[in-house]
Amino acid sequence: MARLWCRVCPVKRTIAIRLLPTGVQAESLRALQAAFSVACNAVSGIAFQERESNRVRLHHRAYYAVRSAHPRIGSQLACNAIAVVAQSLRAHQANGRPWTRVAFRADASVHLDARTYRLLPVPFPVPSRNGTGRPAPRSVDGTGEGDCLSIFTMDGRERIALRVGAFQRGYLDRGRVREAELCGRRGRWYLHVVLDLPEATARGGGGVLGVDLGENVAAATSAGTLYGGGKLRDTRDRFLAMRTRLQGNGSQSARQLLARVSGRESRHVRHVNHEISAQIVAEALERGCGTIAMENLTNIRARIKAGKRMRTRLHRWAWRQLQQFVEYKAQGAGIAVLYADPAYTSQTCANCGERGARRRHRFSCKACGIFAHSDRNAARNIAKIGVSALAPTGGVVRPHVAA
Repeated sequence: MARLWCRVCPVKRTIAIRLLPTGVQAESLRALQAAFSVACNAVSGIAFQERESNRVRLHHRAYYAVRSAHPRIGSQLACNAIAVVAQSLRAHQANGRPWTRVAFRADASVHLDARTYRLLPVPFPVPSRNGTGRPAPRSVDGTGEGDCLSIFTMDGRERIALRVGAFQRGYLDRGRVREAELCGRRGRWYLHVVLDLPEATARGGGGVLGVDLGENVAAATSAGTLYGGGKLRDTRDRFLAMRTRLQGNGSQSARQLLARVSGRESRHVRHVNHEISAQIVAEALERGCGTIAMENLTNIRARIKAGKRMRTRLHRWAWRQLQQFVEYKAQGAGIAVLYADPAYTSQTCANCGERGARRRHRFSCKACGIFAHSDRNAARNIAKIGVSALAPTGGVVRPHVAA
């Protein structure tokens, strides 16, 4: 029987809250962003020279040097810069990249903790109109007052108005505020807040929803639902063709167009994966399933035996991202996620258990004579593996030994 396990991780969520700074406050935020980037680059240079990625040892080697060179940045932001550099270096090492100096852009995000920022729940008055002509934000109750952000800047503490919507309010009421990231994009400022949420109550339903992932069919469930991936594949192929054409051109206008479309494909794929994962979790809730079973596709890229064109398509397949989205959405709904070995799930008949023949999307079994969609058949096999793994086993017979 295939090996199966469950991934368990803490319940953490990140929400983005829009900041509404005045012109002077926006300048203070830009100055803070630039100073934090300079501190991170200084720490990165020391870490590169010392070949050190441990946060504690890097703190002892870089803290006083950064504080003496940049005294206005403050002690806690210097500690945050050291932590950010150490985390970046560890990520480089985990990905197998060579030892290098990590460079931070001037508009990089600023890592904040409990000592450098605080969300104040007291009402904060917001003017009816600001210098840019934008209307005043409304709070959830429509009073025209919102929450306030108290943040450390180069010019001291600043209190900045926030635009908190009903979605963010629901998470803030349920969770505990932890660290945050200050981000500036196209003249707008956002605060990405990390929250610790209470664990959702596990659902007692014994049903298992099997999910088979693919490229032509992005996901197929054991209940028979197919989430098509043909349109997504066509969009990815169009982006690939455009990048190839522009990179081969090499002109200045081609480079400018490449910069404008940079990241557009990944954002589109992420959006589609969010939609599919939400529908999968909603289907599990509707059918009363307490477990979602998916395939363990680890190292699948190393096992691909195909031509260059097929390898290019399959290596850009964001299957792991879709699984991660299903994981955290299911965790918030109290549904367990299990991973099974996908060996022969596409070649085994879900009706009788014999080997059948698969040709593209058509599966046929000579033993029982059924015809089925190949991805639905694979999803049913994955669901059966999940049911067998969750089935209770018999108790061990222990001899009674008299005292």
